[in-house]
Amino acid sequence: MNPSLKAHFLNLYSIALSDTQFDEKEIALLYRIGEEKGIPKEDIDLIFLNPSSVKFHYPDSLAEKIDYLYDYAKLIVVDSIIHDEEIRTLEKFCQKFDFEVENIPTIIDLLIEAAKTNTSNVDLIKFVTANN
Repeated sequence: MNPSLKAHFLNLYSIALSDTQFDEKEIALLYRIGEEKGIPKEDIDLIFLNPSSVKFHYPDSLAEKIDYLYDYAKLIVVDSIIHDEEIRTLEKFCQKFDFEVENIPTIIDLLIEAAKTNTSNVDLIKFVTANN
């Protein structure tokens, strides 16, 4: 697995833990995202068991940034409860991904709304890149 995806799954794990509750829906979504990205469950388990072996990786393109942030948003809404801690963690990732601070609330609103309506990653990326 490439370093970017390793970091992505560790970040997903941190989002899941940010509200101090790691429920079955979040676990199932983590593995479903892994499956969609061609990552075996065993590889994801290794990341969670050895987090210190993973280094943070900044996404290279706007599309990759949106793809990753959208996965985080889906994890936030999967249990139908949006916690302030989860939103603050998502804000931090937006900042780490070099989005302008003043744009972050709008970006988060877009991501959360897309996650609530189950928009595909591909459709969201197309929308964002067409309107950037």
